[in-house]
Amino acid sequence: IIVWLMTAAATISVILGLSIGIKTLANIAFSLGTLIIFLSFVMEKTNFLLNLLVQTAGIYLQYNIFQVPFWTDAFGALKENEGRAVDEHSSAQWFIGAWTVFYMAWWVAWACFVGMFIARISKNRTLRTVIVSVFLCPTLYCLIWFSFMGGIGLRQERQAMELEKLGSDVFGDASYYVSEESEFCYDVPQGEVSVNRTVVFTNRLLGVTPVCKFDSSNSEQAWFNVMYSFSYPDAENFGGFGPFLSGLSIITLAIYFVTSSDSGSLIVDILASNGATEHHWIQRVFWAVTEGAVACALIIAGGSKALKALQAASIVFGLPFNLFLFIMCVSIVGMCNALEAEQNSDNPHPDMLVPKESQSWDTPIFGGIFNIFEFIFSLGVVHKERREKGMHLPTKEQAFEFIKALFLPFLTLNKVSTSAVIDPKLKDTTNHVLVTAVYTTCFIGWIVLFCFGVVNYGFIALAWSLFFTNACILTNLRMTFRERLGIRGNVIGDFVASSFLYPQALAQMAMELNSEKTASFINGKHDK
Repeated sequence: IIVWLMTAAATISVILGLSIGIKTLANIAFSLGTLIIFLSFVMEKTNFLLNLLVQTAGIYLQYNIFQVPFWTDAFGALKENEGRAVDEHSSAQWFIGAWTVFYMAWWVAWACFVGMFIARISKNRTLRTVIVSVFLCPTLYCLIWFSFMGGIGLRQERQAMELEKLGSDVFGDASYYVSEESEFCYDVPQGEVSVNRTVVFTNRLLGVTPVCKFDSSNSEQAWFNVMYSFSYPDAENFGGFGPFLSGLSIITLAIYFVTSSDSGSLIVDILASNGATEHHWIQRVFWAVTEGAVACALIIAGGSKALKALQAASIVFGLPFNLFLFIMCVSIVGMCNALEAEQNSDNPHPDMLVPKESQSWDTPIFGGIFNIFEFIFSLGVVHKERREKGMHLPTKEQAFEFIKALFLPFLTLNKVSTSAVIDPKLKDTTNHVLVTAVYTTCFIGWIVLFCFGVVNYGFIALAWSLFFTNACILTNLRMTFRERLGIRGNVIGDFVASSFLYPQALAQMAMELNSEKTASFINGKHDK
């Protein structure tokens, strides 16, 4: 019921649009969250929280920017009998995967989605403004939020442990100050505690009680324990700020869930519309309701286990997406450099333009044999423009070259390396034969060694070595081939294509040799 209520609110928000619905709810949620943290900051030990904020910022700058992203806890991940510390002081094996790596992969998995939303709401802003704002504002707000709320929780837990020790040492009963409401919470004396005229406890923060230790079996209660600690019991007939802050927290959390859903529906709508930003309201309703239905199905089907499985899937897809993030960063830097170098908008820099036909492969790396997926996923109803371009199904030549390159790659390799593109005057025949022989040996070798790996895992390492040796050979050939024909590309793309997509890379070059563009290039060389 709660999910569908939030889905209904998100649907109304997304129908109203970005400026009215989504923006309004987001501002309300942010304001309420800021109000909660401000009230908690004022009612708690303020000077402690300010000190903690400065300390946390220093730790973040010192460790989290460089050390934590590269920290894999290699020794802590070792199992027993593999070299694990004998003093039993190693970290838990699960920690690095369940915490640091988990959250980093989780954030990366959301990068495309969140990035598109930020781009959508940042219209008419400069790249500098967007990048600086995205880097600084969330970082500063997170530092404040986790320093204050985390600091409050940790301080209260430490005080609860003090009260437990005080009860045990002074009164012979560790539960002397335990609250009636929970065995993990302790009532803080609202004054000095003296035993035999000796002060054993002084309360310097009146009104904040009870304080609670963390209950790992009921972690969700930790937030409400902090909210209910602002009770101020000295006031007559006053129930404290706990109910008010807890109710405000639930309302704020609900609005945040709604804003997540409506912004998600907006971005999914854009993706489903091939980048269009204006859509019919029925389409927005469809995606909003669909997201709610998926959430309900996951909860009913498996509860927390189903959600954890979905999180695991997101992490798996987040890992390869790192590669695309690096490529996107390089592309953005190149675009900015081109814009700075060329101020005349009527004469744009060549790097800003889509490659010309002569600068592109006749068969893209994702085309050829892979066109079959276009036919399958569209259920045979391929777009008219793709049919006209012959991109609805692979041609016989594309299929033949791919299959030949898959099983007999050395034949295609020799054909390309001895072509007039690579060796116009046929002076390096011996070198080409040697390279082909090495490639053939490595190709057969890595297949055989992978088979032997079933018997002895050590052969797997040798197999990968031979596989990547072949990848390096083919990368060098593809780079030379591409540069000779003036085809745009980069070494990273060449290596990826030459390793795990080697049949397609070889088929691509073989079909390029049969193109009119290559024939013109060869004739031009001969004329010279």
